[in-house]
Amino acid sequence: MFSTNFMSALRAGNAYSWSNVTYDSDALDTVLMVCNEHQILKLYIVRLDFSADANTQFVVHAPTYATWAGTAVTGTNLYIGHANVALATAKADETGQATRGSVIGNGSALANVESQKELEAILSYQKAIAVDIVAAATGTLATFYGYYAA
Repeated sequence: MFSTNFMSALRAGNAYSWSNVTYDSDALDTVLMVCNEHQILKLYIVRLDFSADANTQFVVHAPTYATWAGTAVTGTNLYIGHANVALATAKADETGQATRGSVIGNGSALANVESQKELEAILSYQKAIAVDIVAAATGTLATFYGYYAA
């Protein structure tokens, strides 16, 4: 369930999702990373959807700002047709960070069953959130949901 703050941001055109294309992930891959690039507004991350085609665990963490590498992911404005764009850098299969950041949370995913994790993370300028898979899988998908606010 999304909060009233998320729903207000959605109606204002300031709520987004970031999703990777399903890919063959190695053990300990960073499946998806989102970094706030807005110098004034904070990015509130409120939920993670995660799935893989193998029984595995996932770790949500706050990586240190890096020269991000991987497949670019564009944030989707959840107010379909709104002109606002997410001021964020997002990468799938991210490889620019040397080590996992501070752990925020974790969870388990059964093969081919989506796991949803409610989050309360606030990203200020150039702060990031990421999700790593623990065991290898041939089909891995993650989506972060968030909104911008002061």
